[in-house]
Amino acid sequence: MNHYNIVRSYLPDATIGYMDINGKRLFSLEQPWRDNKTSISCIPEGTYLVKRDRTGRQQYYAVQNVPERTFIEWHPANKVSQLEGCTAFGERRADDNISLISSELALKHILSTIGDDDFLVTYRSFGPAFDQL
Repeated sequence: MNHYNIVRSYLPDATIGYMDINGKRLFSLEQPWRDNKTSISCIPEGTYLVKRDRTGRQQYYAVQNVPERTFIEWHPANKVSQLEGCTAFGERRADDNISLISSELALKHILSTIGDDDFLVTYRSFGPAFDQL
């Protein structure tokens, strides 16, 4: 089973990060950390099973077994205001550093790389290497 890492930084208005997949860096965006409250907080750090989602609202991928949370999806979004506890990806960041560009293309890259296979993802925070990004 494939295993990917989302490496994040917590900002007051957003949680930003990145994931390297198939030689390409995609940038992630989530709500800021708000004590894991439903629909308004980023996902807690940890390792989760991710499954292809064909029944949810967005129908890309669904993150499984997040403590005290349900219906967490990966889907296209460009701004934090478009997220309700989910994770969005983009091909790059906008100038404000907390918005994404080419989110649909990023999800299509994930779909073409992973397809329908289940996989693991670890959400974790940046280490000292953050300044080198």
